[in-house]
Amino acid sequence: MTDQDGSTNRSRVSARFILVYVFILGVLFLVFISFADAVRFHRVTSGTISGLVLSLILGAVFWYFVMTMNVIEYDDVKCVLYVMDWKRKTEIQIPVEKIDKILMSLLGARNGSYVIVYRGEENQEKKIRLFPVPLSGDINTIITDTKLRNPNVIIRNWTIGWNEFFD
Repeated sequence: MTDQDGSTNRSRVSARFILVYVFILGVLFLVFISFADAVRFHRVTSGTISGLVLSLILGAVFWYFVMTMNVIEYDDVKCVLYVMDWKRKTEIQIPVEKIDKILMSLLGARNGSYVIVYRGEENQEKKIRLFPVPLSGDINTIITDTKLRNPNVIIRNWTIGWNEFFD
């Protein structure tokens, strides 16, 4: 999105998970090599087949998780989060004034992840999970802007356990 002068204010704040893609592909490659080796030397057992099936299922689950994540961008001038579905067909705009809670979760990778609770249309409570770009301060900018425009926002720096699914 560009302003009248042609400058853009939106920047991606959600991680791309490129290393996860590479890791999943590497693990699946090693599983297939191992299975091909077992077939070649006639060592195929029920355990070998079970391991192959389990690896394929886990790989598919992780691949689906990463592929279907929302893309989140932030406009630091308008103070608006833009959440695009994984197909990039719909976009939700969330002004920071509508954010009620920003909860850091240790469920994420190195940086953790954040559950952002906001009020959507018709004032109903909605949640999104943000996996921030590693080593960027974008989440701090979002937190600061939200505190300035909504002093009642609840910020929790970390949480672990079942409460992060229900909070």
